[in-house]
Amino acid sequence: MILHPPLHAAYVFDMRAGLHIKYLKTKTAAALDNLDEMSTYLLDALGGKLYCAVLYSQEYRNLYNANLRVYERIDEIKLRPATGDDCTYIDQNNHQRWQAKVALQQRFFPDSPFTEQKIGYEKGAV
Repeated sequence: MILHPPLHAAYVFDMRAGLHIKYLKTKTAAALDNLDEMSTYLLDALGGKLYCAVLYSQEYRNLYNANLRVYERIDEIKLRPATGDDCTYIDQNNHQRWQAKVALQQRFFPDSPFTEQKIGYEKGAV
């Protein structure tokens, strides 16, 4: 069963970034199918002009790169014990992912405010 819950566009582009990274890391047909399915979904939902504008934006690049840093660090610690520095690094990059999603949503979809909350980063907590 495939569900289609209402999600903010930035959240779905975050999922697309993860699927793209998984494809580049594995080069499997299944990973390519997943990326293609998500890309087609976004293209159909948004139209080519908006889809490409988001995909080639600095906001999406920031989102993709934050995802990539998390995936790469997780791959590293699969081969060794994780340290506190690893946890901090992953947490900081997940926060950067969240910031990138907020920026993407605000730039391209300003009529639909991003409501995903990142806890632990309230004013003065960092």
